[in-house]
Amino acid sequence: MIEILLILFLLLISNINISSIISTYYYKKNIYKIGYKSAGASNIYTLYGLKPAIIAGLFDFWFKGFIPIFFLNYFNVNNLIYCFSLILIVFFHMFSVFEKFQGGRGILNSLGIICAVGLWKEAIIIVIIFKLFEYFLWKNNALSTFLGIIAFIFLTPFILENIYVIISLELLFVLLLFKRVLTNNIDLKSFLSLDLLVSRILYDRDSNNILDSR
Repeated sequence: MIEILLILFLLLISNINISSIISTYYYKKNIYKIGYKSAGASNIYTLYGLKPAIIAGLFDFWFKGFIPIFFLNYFNVNNLIYCFSLILIVFFHMFSVFEKFQGGRGILNSLGIICAVGLWKEAIIIVIIFKLFEYFLWKNNALSTFLGIIAFIFLTPFILENIYVIISLELLFVLLLFKRVLTNNIDLKSFLSLDLLVSRILYDRDSNNILDSR
């Protein structure tokens, strides 16, 4: 019974997009039509500044990432429910039922999940390394994010022991890349264009010659 209640709770919380709520009800703007056209903390920061971005970021990291996994660990759910929940949390953040299957990129709540499963030290190290490279070399947060995802794809199997969690995280990382390609427009044509595919995966946009502060 507790596992059913947990899944229902996760379904509810994962479908709530705080960035869209902030933009729609406080600033009276559709976040999917302005800025990066994504409902996430980075777009909130670009459009409205640091304070609302902090609120959105903390909500995505803690309430939609770290805390759900904490509860799963606390109630010691079985491996199948645990792994299913990892994917569910991020999937419905990206494709929210409340947002007509639109959403954010899932980076911060994925980072919350990564920290909750015990990889917080590795997360800090990877973030610091690629942020330093970003500052001194490529000046592009989207590229740093991509490289961070790739780093976790290769490192996770060597760090964790639970095969179920490893498989779930690997699927989660693939889902993050898939969302970058698909965008909120559900543009399947992007899979037919190699240039567009590479640009979206690496730079999270349609053209890699446009400066991007993300």
